[in-house]
Amino acid sequence: MPNEFLILELGSGARPTELPNSRIIHLDRVEGKHVEIVCDLNHGIPLPSNIFDQVLAVDVIEHLDDVIAIFNEMHRVLKPNGKAYLSVPIWGSPEHQIDPTHKRGFAHQSFDFFDDTRPLGHANGQVYTKRRWSILRQDVEGRLTFEMQAIK
Repeated sequence: MPNEFLILELGSGARPTELPNSRIIHLDRVEGKHVEIVCDLNHGIPLPSNIFDQVLAVDVIEHLDDVIAIFNEMHRVLKPNGKAYLSVPIWGSPEHQIDPTHKRGFAHQSFDFFDDTRPLGHANGQVYTKRRWSILRQDVEGRLTFEMQAIK
């Protein structure tokens, strides 16, 4: 299919996403019926660079050791101007507090760090990361949901 998007879903688990006109590679840390790649994201994404149109990470980032490292890895596997769709619990919310596997929660501006155009943007390439992002959309309805674009 010529207009097919190639999407990587991180942490797809038992509820994999399916979208029309898309081929989705499902990745999780445990084997499952729909999981094509089993890996621990704390050790990176075991796939080549610049191959995905989109990365989905719903209820994943809060479980990982290093947020900067996973953003670097998502950026690496995305094509230039590829998009990431993320959803995470808000710091201190019941959703954040009830799950003992959550390593962190996030404030409304937490991902501003990766966007130099935001007042709290610090991903200036000098200290933390050279990977650039642009926050395209941010929704807050009990949790934080972001659409971000990889700037390459």
